[in-house]
Amino acid sequence: MLKILHLSKLSSRFLNKSIACFSQPFIQKEYQFISDDEADYEFTVAFVNEADFQHFANAQTIDEVIKVYQENNLTPQQIHFPVFQICSLLKRNPETKNELLHQFITENVLPNFETLKPSQCITVIVLLQKLQNKSYNAQIKKHIEQNLQSYNSKQLPHIFYFYSKQGWKMFHIGKILKQQLRASDFNIVGLCSIIRACYIESTQFKSIIHSDLAFKASKSLMNKVDDMTTPQQIAVFNQLAKMKLHQSTSSKQFPLLLYKLAEIFVQNLGKINLHSKLKLMESYQFLINNFPNTLFEVLFKSIEIDTLNSQNRLRLYINLKEQKSFNRLKDDKMQQMFNNIKFDEVTENNLLLKFLDVEFGRQNSSTIDSIIVRLNNAQNLNSKQKIEFLKVIIKQNKVSKYLDQIKITNDHLPRLIDQAYYCHRYVKSLPSQEQQDNIQESTQQLMERLQQLESKSKLSISHYILSLEPYPGDPFYEFINQEIKLDELPEKDYIHFLLRLNSQNLFNHELKTKSEMMAPSLDQLQSIINNISNIDYLNDKLVKQISKWHVDIANKSIIDGTFNIHLMLNLIFKIVLYTPLFALHTSRGTVMQPIRELLNFMSNQVSQHQGNLEVDLYLFLRFYKSFANLDVKTNLIFNICQDLCDQKDNFEDLEKLQIASIVTDLNPDSFTNLQVVNSFLSQILKLKMDNFIFIQITTKILLYQLKFKEKLNCAVQITSLEEMINQLKMELVQFNFMQNTKENYYDGLMTLLDYDAWRIGHQKFENDELSDFIHLHFQNLNESLNMKSMRPGLKTVIRIINQCENKYQFIQRYEKLFQQMFSKCKQLKNQEIPHIQACLDYIEFAKKLKLSNKDIFKFLINQIQEQENNLKPTQIVQIIQKFSEMKIYTKPFYDNLSNLIINHSKQYSRIELLDVMNAFAKLGYFNQELVINILEHTQQELQQLNNGVISVQTLWSILTSFYYFMKELNQNLFSRYEGIIVHLMQNVSQFVYLEKIQKLPIIFRQVQWTFKYLQVYVCLFEELNQLQQEQARLIIENGKSQVKQNIIPNQKSTQQFRSLMKFLDKNKIEYKMNYYFDSQYVDFYIETKRMIISVDNSLYVTNDMQQYTGFHYINKWILEGATKKYELKSIRIKAWQWLQMSEEQKTKILQL
Repeated sequence: MLKILHLSKLSSRFLNKSIACFSQPFIQKEYQFISDDEADYEFTVAFVNEADFQHFANAQTIDEVIKVYQENNLTPQQIHFPVFQICSLLKRNPETKNELLHQFITENVLPNFETLKPSQCITVIVLLQKLQNKSYNAQIKKHIEQNLQSYNSKQLPHIFYFYSKQGWKMFHIGKILKQQLRASDFNIVGLCSIIRACYIESTQFKSIIHSDLAFKASKSLMNKVDDMTTPQQIAVFNQLAKMKLHQSTSSKQFPLLLYKLAEIFVQNLGKINLHSKLKLMESYQFLINNFPNTLFEVLFKSIEIDTLNSQNRLRLYINLKEQKSFNRLKDDKMQQMFNNIKFDEVTENNLLLKFLDVEFGRQNSSTIDSIIVRLNNAQNLNSKQKIEFLKVIIKQNKVSKYLDQIKITNDHLPRLIDQAYYCHRYVKSLPSQEQQDNIQESTQQLMERLQQLESKSKLSISHYILSLEPYPGDPFYEFINQEIKLDELPEKDYIHFLLRLNSQNLFNHELKTKSEMMAPSLDQLQSIINNISNIDYLNDKLVKQISKWHVDIANKSIIDGTFNIHLMLNLIFKIVLYTPLFALHTSRGTVMQPIRELLNFMSNQVSQHQGNLEVDLYLFLRFYKSFANLDVKTNLIFNICQDLCDQKDNFEDLEKLQIASIVTDLNPDSFTNLQVVNSFLSQILKLKMDNFIFIQITTKILLYQLKFKEKLNCAVQITSLEEMINQLKMELVQFNFMQNTKENYYDGLMTLLDYDAWRIGHQKFENDELSDFIHLHFQNLNESLNMKSMRPGLKTVIRIINQCENKYQFIQRYEKLFQQMFSKCKQLKNQEIPHIQACLDYIEFAKKLKLSNKDIFKFLINQIQEQENNLKPTQIVQIIQKFSEMKIYTKPFYDNLSNLIINHSKQYSRIELLDVMNAFAKLGYFNQELVINILEHTQQELQQLNNGVISVQTLWSILTSFYYFMKELNQNLFSRYEGIIVHLMQNVSQFVYLEKIQKLPIIFRQVQWTFKYLQVYVCLFEELNQLQQEQARLIIENGKSQVKQNIIPNQKSTQQFRSLMKFLDKNKIEYKMNYYFDSQYVDFYIETKRMIISVDNSLYVTNDMQQYTGFHYINKWILEGATKKYELKSIRIKAWQWLQMSEEQKTKILQL
């Protein structure tokens, strides 16, 4: 019988690799054909010419190299010379064990690795790669990580490949390389290394980033292909083919390089050896069906089968067995080839294992059995081959027959389960019913044997099964359900089962019910939260459950009188601080509802609490900084701060300053007891301290009290604030960066900025050069700021602007500074692709401050486009809305986003889909497939839609889009969506009576345009049926009086219109004005007896002035309809052009 020991905890990386290996069923990992000895020629020559290298040039053994090193007293920085010669010797004669070499590496190479230059580090990495010692590699990883930015485009591909060979996470390096591929010229070796690393990674993880990177590298090789060696060409062809880039890249494109290489191989067939020919033939399994078959046919014809030895005949047989149907031989020919193979002469274990993986013919069963016996008795199987052997036993349905005979150690049973799991999970993807039946029966036999184990062994096996992902019809979790009594587990095991089961999406209903009944005690919950960052399988589902347990335990303790608010509060801080951000958010990008509920629950408890809060202040301060990333509305921060203010005598002076720094960032309206808050702030003003932080916080408090003196009911002398401002300026001039942080310096500048924003609306302008001072001293930080470090400052500026009474004057005064802050988004650490939310923050900053910089917007758009496949639905909606508001038009990007929405429309709410349609319509981007998709997904819900604002926006968007499709694409969608249009018309006809309409300028404009549009449309076109026409007339009649009353005749016209009216008056042309307004501009058009003249304002053109917006189109159509209805001419004038025209040009354009 099998004996099983409790397994040590396996890393998630190992488990993920195991899982990914079979996400495409039964991939055979073979790296033998990949050359690890490819080197940069220039790099080699440089070494040979070095004087210090000549000491080692004649050494013929590793021992001689080490001896020369010891005799010449070289410095640690010269260690790379002997390392290079050792690499050369290992290339000619690989040595598996050498104690002197081990001593040399551990005592001389690894300790001095950090002192080496990047190029020298690469030499050491090449050596360690050959030795394949995990202990060596682990010791240099930290230094590599910290110095990634030091490696250039020749060196970084070697690092990337090194990481792939170790199975380390390499996503961040891939992002840097993707950036560098745009600007840097990589050499052939570097590009081959990138493709090679991406290929290795693709056999473990399916990542679009790595597929896109390999595709980009293949494009860069197109112009260098003739300079590649034949081995390089063959390796790249095989790797690109196996990666199936036409399926795995974001663009779904097939590499053109493969076509070019195939032509080269046909022309240079004589240079390709048999091994390479078989590799190229193998590649054809993975190529697209319409790839030219010429190369395959030429390769097959060139192989003289009769002259092949048995090993190569078996290789060819396996190769043909796996080919697509049109490249296979007939069954009788295949059997004939099989019969000519002498298996006794085949000595390569990998080849025999591969044979067992593909051959299931009953006529060859005796050969299959003999090979299984032979491999079972083999003494030279390595660990990978043993795992592969277990897999083929399962696929051949030999588990029952050979289980007792297989030499399985305690570590191998989990691997047998692992193989059975992946075989069974992906059984439907196997080509034949026989193979599927084999796996079903083998798995059943294995489960029966597991049920016979003793309880301790069953528990050990169950621990391992918990690391595997459940799936429908899964026998492994059924084993846990049947064999493990969850309520009787020891505490350590209970916690593990509790967390694992609640992190999984269980398909076993009975086990799912049991897991939902499991719950931790308060002590266990504390332990879980304290170690939450160490749970390598943590996901949003488990975080959601932990939050629920927190609320449940809190509610239970309230009932039984044991509720400890201090403990519960600190646990919330730890959940938010220790949990990775990705696990706090749902797949849609929103903060999980249980987290929101937990925060609001504790906010209520804090507000009702009697007595002082015993809050871990260090945790709270960190929690406050992290809280901004959650985007959750709760009064928890206010309630805690107010309670802390009430116990002002319990804190040290520095702690008081830290609390005051938070309080003065908050809106006083959300505090329930402002007297307590003001008393706390006033007490700080009485402190006697002489340091920068005290002066800065004191200034901030005085400014806060002045801003909100009516609400705080306090009297603050403006002179006191001005004195502190002057003192703060003096401190900034004398600032000591050794004693204080750059963050303190920046906070001081932001306090001055806040003060200047406040006084614009409260004091007469005095040119005291404060703005010059802020601009000047910002330069002290300018070089050290980057995209990440600048983000908190953006939010501070937005807060200041929101509180500023004269924001436009303020923005104008500091426009240069804000542009400088905005430009920091291009300063990226280690050339990494920035986080999507960071890009959105910068776009929000530009939107709020009305900044316009085409280069920076283009940069941000490119950064988001690079990650468009990683965007969550809420982020996509957010991007589209912000870009629409800022009139940023980028069609390729919008096409890609539209496709993402169409493919995943079920992940979006009704409102989000309508927001997308409305934003695109305003922008002037029309995608018929997207609009139809949105309406199909929302038309049932739209029948119940009664929200006036959304009805106006949606009706406007539908009318604009439909008319565009009719005019540009000759597609009429009005009758298809009649029900939606009529329902929205009914809502709009009632909405015009609402007072709210006057407070929503853009909505007001859309209502007016809808009236005008329908008024013209009903008279001129027949696309609306009788019911729609009647409804449209009702809207028009009801709306006419409302529109007339709500137009504000006293609005001042724009400079362009005043110039136009002055010109018409001069020429004695009678006209009447029509007024429309929005939040920024008054929109007019002038109607004369012969024509209608419209002047485009900023709403009509996109940010780059290259595209028209949806507002332009609908206004254009209204004018077209009006000119036809009243038989007038229509003239549109671009506002910025009108002011530059001469009298003669104006006369000509107006046809006077």
